[in-house]
Amino acid sequence: MIRLEHPTFGQRLHRERRAKEVLKGIDVAVREGEVFVLLGSSGSGKSTLLRCINHLEIPDSGEIVVNGREMGMQSINGVNMPARTSELASQRSEIAMVFQHFNLFANKNVIGNVMMPLRDIRGLGRDEAREAAVASLGRVGIAEELFNMYPDRLSGGQQQRVAIARALAMKPHAILFDEPTSALDPELVGEVLQVIRRIADEGTTMMIVTHEMAFARGIADQIIVMDDGRIVEQGPARSVFDNPQSDKMKALLKEI
Repeated sequence: MIRLEHPTFGQRLHRERRAKEVLKGIDVAVREGEVFVLLGSSGSGKSTLLRCINHLEIPDSGEIVVNGREMGMQSINGVNMPARTSELASQRSEIAMVFQHFNLFANKNVIGNVMMPLRDIRGLGRDEAREAAVASLGRVGIAEELFNMYPDRLSGGQQQRVAIARALAMKPHAILFDEPTSALDPELVGEVLQVIRRIADEGTTMMIVTHEMAFARGIADQIIVMDDGRIVEQGPARSVFDNPQSDKMKALLKEI
């Protein structure tokens, strides 16, 4: 199960792709305000896990529970059944996701990108949505003079900060970050990591997939090490880094 308790995420989660099992019995509980960092080699299942939590991929078995509510399901006339499209969109908005390639709408400017889900999913009026968007953009350091610019005119770091602002504006239970700096030029990585640290310091619940090991050690409450679709080690960041128990974590540390 993946439980986001207060939030919580999932139990005995399995996911297959092209007849290959890519998640093998994942069981994780995340309490409100915790930061979990997922480490592991490419192909170990980290990104698939995040996508299952947000139901961008549908688990083949297991469940994901957020504040006592199972993701991807809804009660209709007292019967628990797969969520309708509108309900699933609402559920996904409670667990925001920030992607490595930003996923901004190319035909909308900065302020429009942040306002769009506030209007379409939260149902806010234009003025209320704009007020919330401006506040969120301010939290990530996007200046007002950039509000009318389109994504292709922004640096990679600016685009990722807009994507983070869009997630924050929805006031989700938790934010999932899927390698948020991997598409950035090296000189832009620091500005995005600084924003994520600041959000973590505000008590935001997070799960982060990253290869930035120093960042992981500094920001995480808990480290999850994955290998071949399984969690092979989990514990407090200092313990996992200073006294790794799994061969996979030992190998990751040797690489750096």
